[in-house]
Parts: sequence; C-alpha cells; structure tokens
Amino acid sequence: AMRTDSKLALESIERPSRLWKGQTGVDLAVLGGCGSFVEKCCPEALDCRWTGDIHPYRQILGLYSTVFLCLCSCGLLAPSLCVFRHPPRAEALRAPAQKMKI
Repeated sequence: AMRTDSKLALESIERPSRLWKGQTGVDLAVLGGCGSFVEKCCPEALDCRWTGDIHPYRQILGLYSTVFLCLCSCGLLAPSLCVFRHPPRAEALRAPAQKMKI
C-alpha cells in the first residue's frame, strides 16, 4: 500500500488494533523487535508521531530550522512559519501526539 497510497499506508499502520489492546502496527513492530521493518517501513509514521500537529515534510525552511527559529522567538514566529497537519476525522486515526480538534 505504501507504493500506491502513502496516506492510506500511514493510517493503516497507525490504526489501533482491538485484537492487540489498542496497540498500533508500529508499536507491535517495536515490541516484537522487528527493527528492520520499523527502519524500512515506518519512518514516516515515526516522524508524524514526533512532530504532532506540525507537518514534518512541508516546512518552508525545513523542519529543524523552523523549530529552531520558533524556539528562539519564544513561539512568536510559529503562526507564520509552521505548516500544521489537519487532524483526521476519525478519532481512532489520531496520532498520539496530535492535539488539534476538528
């Protein structure tokens, strides 16, 4: 699914499983010691977890430069520099670090 629709693949691997007590595919891979799977198939999922509502790939100056400038300005430049992700409509697909509501 990653080659044809990366958004669908990301939502699928981040969807909590009822069978595994709410664990996501990434969580299960980490707990199972499948480091090569996580390294090859989950970098985008991990980036989205770490960045929360900030879109990790669509920053004008790059993610690290944008975060650094926002921190140096005490957050005053954040509204003009940061590109935020829209949260998913389904609560089950919300990443653990996403706080924004629809």
